[in-house]
Amino acid sequence: MSARAEDPGGPAPTGDPGDGALPVSEMIRRRLPELPRAERQVGRALLVRSPTIGLESSLRLAEIVGTSGPTVIRFVNRLGFATYAAFQSAWREELDARLVSPVDSYERYEPESDATRRVTRTVETALQTIRQTLEQLPPEELEAAIELLATRRRVLVFGGWFSHVLARHLVALLHGVRPGVELLEQPPGERSAALVDASKHDVAVVFDFRRYEQDTLVAARHLADRRARIVLVTDQWVSPIAGLASSVLIARTGPPGPLESLASATVLVEALVAAVVDRLGPEVRGRIEQLAEISATLIPNWQPPGGD
Repeated sequence: MSARAEDPGGPAPTGDPGDGALPVSEMIRRRLPELPRAERQVGRALLVRSPTIGLESSLRLAEIVGTSGPTVIRFVNRLGFATYAAFQSAWREELDARLVSPVDSYERYEPESDATRRVTRTVETALQTIRQTLEQLPPEELEAAIELLATRRRVLVFGGWFSHVLARHLVALLHGVRPGVELLEQPPGERSAALVDASKHDVAVVFDFRRYEQDTLVAARHLADRRARIVLVTDQWVSPIAGLASSVLIARTGPPGPLESLASATVLVEALVAAVVDRLGPEVRGRIEQLAEISATLIPNWQPPGGD
């Protein structure tokens, strides 16, 4: 067997996972349920603890996890790596990609002097990332997310510095579909009450993209401690919150640039809500009618979307 697995779960040879490749962390998360207990401990530690433990020697990693060196080797072999060194090389590339700074991204950006060409290239890139996102979404992850959004008592939604706009968009759409949807604002103090009240009856949709934010991870841990279910929307480098999530949906971003595109994540949000509408059925119509009646009394000259 070569150092890099030749199946779709194999890690990409660069910092950006290729069209048919998954990051090592996502390979681990998907295969976790089928692993023997001791190997599952290794995988879970890599997902939920500091990712730098994957840079330790195999014996040191085994000591941290509380297992044996041979177990660690069997674990990386099962992922498709011939050696522990090959696994570490792929893991290190993934960590380097996660830590790319805005300055680094700008240095790799290709400026365009023609505005029309810039717009065309941007749109074409967005369409490509949308197609790649949809092609690589595992049906079971999507189904789990839809079921949780349709059936849990409350839906708590939050994101990071840039991805919070996705959280707002999801909340605005879900308000017209079902009750119990709450946006958790960014200041940590604003989130505290919602985190304290969270329970196993709730689901949280968390948006976390590269240069993953510590306060987002901490909030997700509080939710997991209270047995709330988590749907994570992340990029192709995969947020560390994946180790806590019931469903992980990867929305690809584009090539390096001063700003990373959220186009595929936006489409994914809208597709999720459409699927929840389908799942809830006729009760959505009743809610929309009630919202229209109340809005007509609160807002002068209000008309439903699509009116003249």
